[in-house]
Amino acid sequence: MFIRHPSNPLITPAQAKPSRPDFEVIGTFNAGVTHFGGETLMLVRVAERPVSSEQGFFLCPHLGLDGELAIKRIRQDDPA
Repeated sequence: MFIRHPSNPLITPAQAKPSRPDFEVIGTFNAGVTHFGGETLMLVRVAERPVSSEQGFFLCPHLGLDGELAIKRIRQDDPA
């Protein structure tokens, strides 16, 4: 059984490193802990998004046909 020590907070978004320098972590969820190979491992799900300073656009990450992560810029006023 695992018990979180009161002085050790859960992992926060500020403590998680984004997968790319142009992304930011916006959430950390569902932490789980297990023993494996003599070690204690903690797994956490991380939500991140592209960082944009450009007004009027959404940035949408998606997998391209080549399997690589691509970022599509979509105008916020685009009716489609």
